[in-house]
Amino acid sequence: GINAEYGHLEDFLNWLDYLPRWQSGLIFVFLFTIISLPGSFGYLILNIAAGYMYGFWLGMLIIFISVTTGSILAFIIIRKCLAGMIQKYLDSGESDDTGSLMAIRRIIEGKNCIKIIALTRLTPLPFGFQNAVFALTNISIFKYTFATVTGLLPTQVLNTFFGTTLRSMKDVVSNDGESYVIFSFQLLVSVVLMVFVTRLARKEINRNIEAGEREKDLEAGEGYKKGHTRSKSASAVLMSKQKIINQPLQFR
Repeated sequence: GINAEYGHLEDFLNWLDYLPRWQSGLIFVFLFTIISLPGSFGYLILNIAAGYMYGFWLGMLIIFISVTTGSILAFIIIRKCLAGMIQKYLDSGESDDTGSLMAIRRIIEGKNCIKIIALTRLTPLPFGFQNAVFALTNISIFKYTFATVTGLLPTQVLNTFFGTTLRSMKDVVSNDGESYVIFSFQLLVSVVLMVFVTRLARKEINRNIEAGEREKDLEAGEGYKKGHTRSKSASAVLMSKQKIINQPLQFR
């Protein structure tokens, strides 16, 4: 049942905690590569566990390296191997988040791509599906990485700090008793902060989506005007040629 699953997770994290730092660090990179793929989960609990296991500064360093490396590897894997399958899933609209992700995708290829990706990292949209949508665009891996690092840093700091305040690994994964109350209170504080940030991020994203749509409409309108002007110019040229042809020959 659920308690058994929590027990296995606690055992795994305790085993990870007793490994040499370089070995557990490599495992964190592997785990964050897995959860960076669409359909996976566990980002939050690993982030908090790193704070508990390594302390704030070393935990932040390990999370920063692991998440950055995992996101880059997932980006490459999705773009090279999973693009067709992910596109088919997004087109099907099976998830409630696909509409938001597709709207974001439409403006990522514009001039505000870095800002949009960074802001999207602050929203509750699934981490793996975000990576999938970003990988399907024409954005370069360098812009993607910079925007990802910038957008994820605030939550990494927050979650790592809360991890350092926990008393045992059981507090990280437990769902009963006093540890659950303490853990819930600490998460409540982070949720309040993140709700505020998320609302600002969504407002900014919606504003950029509307601006992008208006820009497309303007470009379409300008394209029509240019085509209409060219048609009028061509008609004027043809009429001038016709007049010249119809003029009687005059001998001097």
